[in-house]
Amino acid sequence: MRNINFFLQYPFILKNFISDWSINKSDLNKTFTDKALPVEFFDSPNYHRLIFTKNLLLSDYLKNHFISNDNNEYCLISNIEVTKYFPEIIKTLKIPKQLENVPDLKITAFIAKANSSSAMHFHIQNNSLLCQIKGSKEIILLSPDIFYKIKPEYFWSKYFNHSKIDFRSMNVHFPLKSFKFTLNENDALFIPAYWWHYVENQSPSIAFALFYPQKCINYVPLKNKIHAFLGKKIESIRQKII
Repeated sequence: MRNINFFLQYPFILKNFISDWSINKSDLNKTFTDKALPVEFFDSPNYHRLIFTKNLLLSDYLKNHFISNDNNEYCLISNIEVTKYFPEIIKTLKIPKQLENVPDLKITAFIAKANSSSAMHFHIQNNSLLCQIKGSKEIILLSPDIFYKIKPEYFWSKYFNHSKIDFRSMNVHFPLKSFKFTLNENDALFIPAYWWHYVENQSPSIAFALFYPQKCINYVPLKNKIHAFLGKKIESIRQKII
């Protein structure tokens, strides 16, 4: 495994990084065809406002939503824990040695059809190593330095770590502190904590993300941290009430 620093302050792409991972779409369909997974349904193609979550068999989801172009529903499998839903796969993943002993390492899966996207958002305190298993996607990343120029939702909103701007439908002018990457099969993208990022899946896509705490977030402006802290606290209270 290459000697790479997975705790930097800037994003970077690793070409052909997971070529020795054995998992692919066929493995998922064959091994977990009768497994029910939570599928998220959204109100529009910008995939910002979640309407409901419904459990579907993986085989049905792959057939009716992942491969088919006839279904106009805006849905995807997003951020589900691999250890919970695909425990058999964990042993086939070659985790970078630099991350093997990192506390609170979490691996999640994203399974999305072509032309689906994510709203512009950021992760709180956690870095992410996004590993593209199948298909390709384009990702735009924006620096924490321009936090309020991206117009985050109010900290009391359940979407406090999302932008109000619809990056899918608007002709947005991106500032200087931005990066654009194309992530192809076997590539991996390092996304530092608090970096805004927007994802568009160019084709049916399967990706795993490794989430782990950033060692130091001194590069993040204080106002960003306060916004995230308040948002997380309010969301925690909201979940307890629900």
